[in-house]
Amino acid sequence: MSCFDFLENILSSECYIRETFRLYCPGCGGTRAVLALLGGDILQSARYNPIVLLLLLDVIFTVGSRLLEKKCKNISRIIKFRIWYHLAFLVFIGVFFLWRNYLLYVEGIDMLGDFY
Repeated sequence: MSCFDFLENILSSECYIRETFRLYCPGCGGTRAVLALLGGDILQSARYNPIVLLLLLDVIFTVGSRLLEKKCKNISRIIKFRIWYHLAFLVFIGVFFLWRNYLLYVEGIDMLGDFY
């Protein structure tokens, strides 16, 4: 199985949560967001799924804070900030999940066009 076969399987697979529960999971649209990001379209990537951009920023932040830990003597503040940052990231994922499905079922707005 080549790398391209693997990517083709990912692109053609359906979301279990979307197909079973008729809800968008927090990751729905993520593959399209990554492809848009790789194509240089940051705005379209954020429209598909802003979590992809936040995850990229999270990786950059985590690597930067790890490097800063090695240079700073008072790392407890950095660690506390990183914990709060990751907690905020998880809260955003939950709010995004609720908001996207609220728009779908209450307002009738299908952000990805997969249901309507």
